[in-house]
Amino acid sequence: HKPKGINISKLFYAKNVFIIKDDGKISKNDNNYHFRGFVGFSDIVLSEDKNRAVFYFSYVCGLLCGYGNIFIVEKNFNKWKFVKNYPVWAA
Repeated sequence: HKPKGINISKLFYAKNVFIIKDDGKISKNDNNYHFRGFVGFSDIVLSEDKNRAVFYFSYVCGLLCGYGNIFIVEKNFNKWKFVKNYPVWAA
């Protein structure tokens, strides 16, 4: 199947920005922080039963600014939840 495209205007001007904290919990960015930089995602690798997945995420905001993490997620009752966050690098 063909991947869907990304609407760039929604990516850069999103009103609802969510932050993944170190404990894996997701919170809404209510403090009007403005993030500038580049975001990267790896391919998503699914378990055989398609209920667990792993992917790499990176955020780069300058030469000495950014981080990269590996995330483990799990599907329970048709909802994906973050299980574990492995920091790989930070600058």
